[in-house]
Amino acid sequence: NSGSPLLNAKGELIGLVFDCNWESMTRDFNFDQNLHRVICLDVRYLLFITEKYAHMNYIIAEILGK
Repeated sequence: NSGSPLLNAKGELIGLVFDCNWESMTRDFNFDQNLHRVICLDVRYLLFITEKYAHMNYIIAEILGK
C-alpha cells in the first residue's frame, strides 16, 4: 500500500508506508511476524524536505492545520 498513512496509537500521522521487504509479498496468504517488514518514511523528514527543498510552505500549513 504505497503512500498509506502510518498512525500511532493516538491516530496521529507519523509516517508514510512506501514499500515492504521481499518476504512480505506473501502476507495475504502466509503472515510471519519474524520475516515481514514495512518500509516507512518519517513524516518529520517529509515535512522538512517539502519545506526546505520544494518550498511548498502552503502544503505544510495545510497539513498542520494552520
